[in-house]
Amino acid sequence: MEKENNQKKVTIIITMENQSVQNKRCIESILTYCNLDMLEIVVIDNHSNDAEREWTKSQDYLTYVYFEEGEASFAKRINDTIRELNICNDFIILDSTFFMKEDIISKINNAVHQNDNIGTVSPLFACELYEFLFKMSIDEHLAEEYEFSSSNLHNVMTTQPYAIYISYELWKKTGGFCEKLYNSYVVMMDFQLKALKNGLKNTIMLNSYLHTDNKVSVLIVDGATYDSDMKEMENMWGMHYFNTLPNNDLVKTVAKAKADKKTINVLEIGCDLGATLLGIKNVFSNANVYGLELNESAVKIAQFFANARQCNIETDGIPFNDIKFDVIIFGDVLEHLRNPEDIIKMCKAHLNDDGCIVSSIPNVQHISVLLPLIYGRFTYTDTGLLDKTHIHLFTLYEIQQMFSQAGYRIEHLEGIRQPITNIQLDAINKLKTAFPEIDEKLMIEFQFIVCARKSE
Repeated sequence: MEKENNQKKVTIIITMENQSVQNKRCIESILTYCNLDMLEIVVIDNHSNDAEREWTKSQDYLTYVYFEEGEASFAKRINDTIRELNICNDFIILDSTFFMKEDIISKINNAVHQNDNIGTVSPLFACELYEFLFKMSIDEHLAEEYEFSSSNLHNVMTTQPYAIYISYELWKKTGGFCEKLYNSYVVMMDFQLKALKNGLKNTIMLNSYLHTDNKVSVLIVDGATYDSDMKEMENMWGMHYFNTLPNNDLVKTVAKAKADKKTINVLEIGCDLGATLLGIKNVFSNANVYGLELNESAVKIAQFFANARQCNIETDGIPFNDIKFDVIIFGDVLEHLRNPEDIIKMCKAHLNDDGCIVSSIPNVQHISVLLPLIYGRFTYTDTGLLDKTHIHLFTLYEIQQMFSQAGYRIEHLEGIRQPITNIQLDAINKLKTAFPEIDEKLMIEFQFIVCARKSE
């Protein structure tokens, strides 16, 4: 539901620590591009000791708050500042290493006050690291990443902690940020999960950018406090890991398979926290999303926005007997099942006539498995292609056989790659020389995305 455009005052809380040069650029970009009549600027200095700190302290248009080293955690610094300064309006927490090239505050403010049920909003982040990682410009990468989004406000489970617009009412209702946590990434993840719990949305605004010259800050999580904070998160939420990112390859495949429909029923087997189902909702705003998951704690989070149930599909089947699905998703799940072929056979009765199964399946023929195997090593790991919990191992041939024998025809097959080393590439070339009939691509594809429809 859209509301009348009625921007309100916003407080920008800038966090800094020995980054006075970057902090100055951050503040000056706000002064240059933003409507200052609607803003209050607060700088929280976490025991900086560099010379240019004095510049920040001397600016009479901002409020400067200083914390001694070890005096307070990230969460407590923010909470104490809000309470001591009696901030009673929405606010933005902004890392001082970022700066603006446009008035993104007004964009976000407009979006928040024209839409209901928004708890947090983050802009997109532009940095050189994206171009290094993805071998394309930031605009090209984001156009590809959010190709099928139906709105400039993209719903997510959590965002990066570097710039987040936060509803004051949400902050007050949840009692503020959890002061048991120290790492800013974990603090914000906990807070945004609480936003979902309170029926509010966490969003990314696709038409607004923050910039940084810092090549690592966007993607790297400080490990000093991360591990201990994640143990605290397990105590609070009952989970030892939090998969808050959707599988965008699956989302895009669903979007292409059902491009002609506005309303679809989607079931995800092994939905975890529901991040991929939330991604589906970004493409099909009227989608009815359902999930089955073994982990009870994960189900409780997925239930914030999906019809999710705790269920073991191998023993309990699919409990939604009165619903026919347009799509059933298996995101890295089939390899964990004792009888995956039997399960996808069973799914046929729950699919519409033109329904499909969309799955991501790891490829054990990948060179990272083959090369150690040549030397006699086939070592299982906590995650990855040789995850300890994998019961079935698939190559492309085995995937094709499984779907065919279960009565499906594969209408879309896509390989997903990850970077390989020079040693691995050399091994592939040597294997190709020794066995010319080998398709070397099958040793490069890390996993396969499959869309299959009933053949009967």
